[in-house]
Amino acid sequence: MSHDSSRLPKVSSSRRRKTAPSGSAFGESEGLAESIPGIAPLDAARYIGEMTAELARFARRHDLSTLAYFLEMAHIEASDQARRLGGEPVGEIKPGRR
Repeated sequence: MSHDSSRLPKVSSSRRRKTAPSGSAFGESEGLAESIPGIAPLDAARYIGEMTAELARFARRHDLSTLAYFLEMAHIEASDQARRLGGEPVGEIKPGRR
């Protein structure tokens, strides 16, 4: 099973959202799910796993331990979902430099 992650957006640290993603409790706007049609659940789980790993390292680097913990839990869940969907689990979160 191939993973076409080239169709997934790169997250820029300079990009800020003015409104919350569609379907959230915080407001309505076009969210990521609506902007990328045709992404398979396995690819979505792997992408979420990669992004949460990166965000968890970022949070740890800035001493945001509770936020890092929740991001790490999301990473583990995304990895489990990828495995359940027949793919390889998303890699471990490697500690970032301080």
